[in-house]
Amino acid sequence: GQHPETGEKGVAIDIRTGNLEQCLKLVQRWHEYRSDFESKLHAITQDDGILTGNGEEYKRDIFRGHCKGEGSKNYIQIQGSEQSFEKVPEIYS
Repeated sequence: GQHPETGEKGVAIDIRTGNLEQCLKLVQRWHEYRSDFESKLHAITQDDGILTGNGEEYKRDIFRGHCKGEGSKNYIQIQGSEQSFEKVPEIYS
């Protein structure tokens, strides 16, 4: 969609109802946690498919390579084999 005030296409955060700076800090933190998870899962599985979910360049300082652009349609889901995801409990035990 379009942002109601700026007309910019694909903007996911409506700054009329939310604090953009705080929202971006939260989003950045999520992507930091996701990157840490991916690194740990890759370390115990050696599944290089895990690393294919963080290769995008869009606002890399915030999204850590997990997004192709604004909005959920551009979010790259966590990658990896089913066998790799079965090892997730080993990370947190």
